[in-house]
Amino acid sequence: MPGGLGLLGQILERWKEVCNAALILLDCSNQCQLSCYVCIRTYRNIMNNDIFNRNLAMDLIKNYTTNIVFRHDIPPRTEQQVPSGTSTNWTEQGFRTLFNQHGFSAFHAQKEIKLMEQIPSTTPDFYYEESSTNKKLTIYIDGLSSSIHGNRRRQEIDTFITQALENFYKIKVIRIPATAKNDPKLLDYYLQEIANYIK
Repeated sequence: MPGGLGLLGQILERWKEVCNAALILLDCSNQCQLSCYVCIRTYRNIMNNDIFNRNLAMDLIKNYTTNIVFRHDIPPRTEQQVPSGTSTNWTEQGFRTLFNQHGFSAFHAQKEIKLMEQIPSTTPDFYYEESSTNKKLTIYIDGLSSSIHGNRRRQEIDTFITQALENFYKIKVIRIPATAKNDPKLLDYYLQEIANYIK
């Protein structure tokens, strides 16, 4: 799906592993009747505990463990062109909100940077420039599916762009995995890296 995190692609590529992991989780060592804190209950899902039924879930998953057949692409949520200078998808907008909440409001979105012949330009998700200190920072929010930044060829291109920006153009590059938004410790690490550079 254009503009996505790439998680759907990863799930499809590893579908049998996902199903097997779910079945292991649902095969409760406590042998509870419907659900318990040994298998699927947590304090985060406490509001839904009364509707959990691990046996029903296991039966459902067993019916879907065969290989998935591709039927059609999932269209993007919007067809409209997003103007330059604004985030292009929900993930980037979420990171922009986070950056603003942490005082990083001077970031430009989708600023094209001209490079060299092999790769004429790059467009980081966020760009920061402080003329008085000559500090320049690009931030890329990277999805991880094989069709996005998890693809080996795409990773080679990303490495080339990073080296060109940092070595020739003296622009700091920070690549944040899109999944960091849901991992508080990892997110704190990247926010601290940004803060340390621009302070």
